[in-house]
Amino acid sequence: MSAQTPQAPTFRSTTALVVIDVTVLDEAGRPVPGLTADDFEVKLDGRVRPVRAVTYEEVEAKTEAPAIRSTETGPRRAVTNAMPGGAPRVFVMLVDDLSIPPARDRSLLRSASRFVNGLPATDVVGLATSSHSTTLNPTFDHGAIAAALTHVVGERTDETNLSGPIGLNEALNIRNGDQQALAEVAARTCGNGAVLAVLTGRTNQCTEDVERKARALGGLVQNSTDRQLQSYEQVIRAMADAPGLKHLVVFSDGLALATHPDSRILLEPLAKAAAAAGVEVSVMSVEPDGIDLSNQSPLAGVDKLNDERNLRSSIQTIAEMTGGTYQQVVGLAEPAFQRLALSTSALYQIGVSADDAATPGQAYALGVRVRRSGLTVHANRHAVAPAPPTKAPVDAEVRQAIESGTPFYGVPLAVGTALRRAGSDREITLDMNLAVPGSVEGPLAVVFAVGDRTGFVKSGRTTIAARGAGGDYRASLSLPVPPGDYRVRFAVSDRDDHVGSVQTSVTAALNHVGPFLASDLLTGWSGADASPQFLALERIPAGATHLLASLELYPAASDPLPADVSVRFALVSADEVVVDDVNGSLSTVTGALHADGQFPLHALADAPYTLRATVFQGARIVGALTTTVRTSGTGGSTTSGLLRQK
Repeated sequence: MSAQTPQAPTFRSTTALVVIDVTVLDEAGRPVPGLTADDFEVKLDGRVRPVRAVTYEEVEAKTEAPAIRSTETGPRRAVTNAMPGGAPRVFVMLVDDLSIPPARDRSLLRSASRFVNGLPATDVVGLATSSHSTTLNPTFDHGAIAAALTHVVGERTDETNLSGPIGLNEALNIRNGDQQALAEVAARTCGNGAVLAVLTGRTNQCTEDVERKARALGGLVQNSTDRQLQSYEQVIRAMADAPGLKHLVVFSDGLALATHPDSRILLEPLAKAAAAAGVEVSVMSVEPDGIDLSNQSPLAGVDKLNDERNLRSSIQTIAEMTGGTYQQVVGLAEPAFQRLALSTSALYQIGVSADDAATPGQAYALGVRVRRSGLTVHANRHAVAPAPPTKAPVDAEVRQAIESGTPFYGVPLAVGTALRRAGSDREITLDMNLAVPGSVEGPLAVVFAVGDRTGFVKSGRTTIAARGAGGDYRASLSLPVPPGDYRVRFAVSDRDDHVGSVQTSVTAALNHVGPFLASDLLTGWSGADASPQFLALERIPAGATHLLASLELYPAASDPLPADVSVRFALVSADEVVVDDVNGSLSTVTGALHADGQFPLHALADAPYTLRATVFQGARIVGALTTTVRTSGTGGSTTSGLLRQK
């Protein structure tokens, strides 16, 4: 997860305010709107401070049913960083694989994948693991995140199987010099007489072996804990510059913290980082499974169960300290994700006056209360005074976007991709389409890179000096690539050195339609001059008069193309009504069958439509491909404005 330079939360006035994120829920877990400054009591370091501003941000809470695609249905490959209608909701899914054993049941992550697939299109989603084995920067490409979630595997080794009857927390306590904990473990291993031996300092070989093993285990556990906390904090800091409602969702089997001395102080930097970044941390874990409650395992059953409970207690504390929620999933995970979607759908941002002597970045102990009964308040236990905003040089931001995939939102842009066969059977043509709204001040500097697992395979840069047909800035390019998996990154800077970037994943492979290989369902548009324009994006630009549709069919072997093939294009509304359909005009070019059609746009309402190409052999349907087109932009969140200005 790549970090951007943080920008301070400041209210647009002459006075800097400490901005506090607060979630207020009713007894059913629903966000409560309509609260005013008089409803909140806010304390900084124990002193009540005046509330100067309150804003309420709300997004669509309902998750959508994931689209079920036919194996003959090609995906639409389009992604944008635009914030239609306001700031987005940003989720980063952090799988704490350092806490999860490889054999752990993966139903929670499968449910998380379905949750991501069902989020509204305006939500931004990212993925990281605590081991750093997987990192996908926040994107509107929900499918890429959902797919990656299903492949994450835990990496935790149960160290207690190597050290005998010593729990993880016990090992940490003994490593920190807790003689009482050492005496209790020695009694389990060496007999009750070992308690007196340890407490009086008259150790023997058995108690010395126990202490040596405990200290070794404690070192391993502490190293793992440090790595977990470091990964949590790194992801939080990387989210600092993202706009909107920001939520880190951690999937974890727990975090080992010593109770001697109280190690919860290790969580303070994490909570302060979350307060400064405006990130709420929610945690999900599953009920411990496979615990042997007999005395046959190295760590006796009741002690093992207590150890697991202590692990989960620590991550529950993280959620409470950062203003999030903790859910231990028992059985089906879907209800837990429904509660998560609801609780993260709204947020109050409260601006309070700090002391005149406050220094930038100063942290305060925070207390928030709502003067209404029956409501639950979630807020970080810390608040942080704003620091002066900083901005990296534009070249550095562009380089970061291309090399690391860091998302930037300063310039709204959309990128679409489409696939067709290249001149050689060993290559696929990757067509790319970039659009930037005409409201952006040009000229625009555009940098792109296409990479696989070995690194970048294609890259380049160009300048767009003028707006094109339809009023937007547009660029198109085509690259031949071998079949395989690729990541595509674009970064755009405008006249005022604002930077926007997107990343998407592409699998370069042809579709299978009956006995044929096929391109994606290709789209284009034409305006008053009837000049065709390539369109890999969903949104048809203003000024377009016709939607163009095209499909290329290739024989799967060296056989000639059948003579009785036909293609019918249909434009289908959201309620599955065919609003227009045409027979494709067929032609043969270099051994491929091309089908083309067009639809007039003047009679269409502003709405999303499904474009479908159905392939026939004679009267028999052999397959179909679909894609989505929109005659206007998508909707967004409803908002009264955020105090944190990005």
